[in-house]
Amino acid sequence: MHEAQMEYGLAVSVLNLGHLKKLESHQNEFIRRTFSASFKSSLKVMYHLVQQPSMSDHTSIMQAKSLKHSTDLPMTCFFKRHCLIYNLL
Repeated sequence: MHEAQMEYGLAVSVLNLGHLKKLESHQNEFIRRTFSASFKSSLKVMYHLVQQPSMSDHTSIMQAKSLKHSTDLPMTCFFKRHCLIYNLL
């Protein structure tokens, strides 16, 4: 449930650089704790082992999936109408 809410939030939110840095630091801390690694340890191997993209990449992926999904929505959907009105401006 929480993962779905977070992914939806990443897909529809506009994140600035500060938000992405904060998400990245929390993800890095979580991965370090998972592997019981020190703060000075390199994260490249750990990211490779868990096959997890960075939060900025994950956010971009979720936004792209949301846009792709929105093309299949009916015209009566609020999201679809809102996007059309926004594009006309």
